Amino acid sequence: MATQTIIPNKKNLDKKISALIKDGSAKLHLLADFDRTLTRAFVRGRSVPALVAILRNHDYLGPEYSRQAFLLYNKYQSIGENKKISFRKKSSAMRQWWTLHYALLKKSGLTKSIMVRAMRSQHAQLRTGAKQLLKTLNDKTIPLVIVSSAGLGQESIEIMLRHNRCRYKNITIISNQLRWDRSGRFVGVKSPIIHALNKDGRQLKKIRAFEKIKGRHNIILLGNNPYDISMSAGFKFKNIIKIGFFNEKKTWLKEFRRLYDIIIPNDGSMKTVNQLLKSINASK
Repeated sequence: MATQTIIPNKKNLDKKISALIKDGSAKLHLLADFDRTLTRAFVRGRSVPALVAILRNHDYLGPEYSRQAFLLYNKYQSIGENKKISFRKKSSAMRQWWTLHYALLKKSGLTKSIMVRAMRSQHAQLRTGAKQLLKTLNDKTIPLVIVSSAGLGQESIEIMLRHNRCRYKNITIISNQLRWDRSGRFVGVKSPIIHALNKDGRQLKKIRAFEKIKGRHNIILLGNNPYDISMSAGFKFKNIIKIGFFNEKKTWLKEFRRLYDIIIPNDGSMKTVNQLLKSINASK
């Protein structure tokens, strides 16, 4: 299916692009979600809602794990998408979902070796053009902060980036922290659990990443749902361009048009993002 980039307000976007070009890459940093943003939303025609879904979809932990994981997904995903349920109740439900899912992962015998095998498989794929994006950011020393609610946590993202030879030093990853015993078996997750509804950018001030981006008051934000906008919360930014990767949830399109400056549908590539970076880098 062809990708037709959507620009809700071209005049406003052009103004923001001009501001970013004027300031150059030295004043820029990127904030990005990971699942379905830096990764593909569909692999071989099959939906991949998140990296953790690879375990559920491809029998890494056995049929009983898959059955129970699907039950949890179907129950709580419907709550998250129900516009009649308050944000507070949704957030509580997401926390409950992942608490139950982590207990299920422990019961089902998740190990580091299983996670490595899944993240290096053909089912885990970066979005087309993402490798070029990551290399450009590294070459131009532009910080990238990945804020992810990944169910398999920071390590899964690290493994996938290393496997694709793009785990660069300019990348900081904020995600769930899984705990393992000495034999490499999963035993739990550090608190608080990061989920799709609490990815608040104010968390950045608690880590070293904040020092890397201090003084870089221009932001390109990459997300794939309405809640990813909160990654910029707490920043005193000068300009921000929000780019949303819009997939199959058609009910979100109206909200995407309100929240994002650029919308890339149909599991589209990073071409638009790479072109934008090229324009900014050429300015200084």
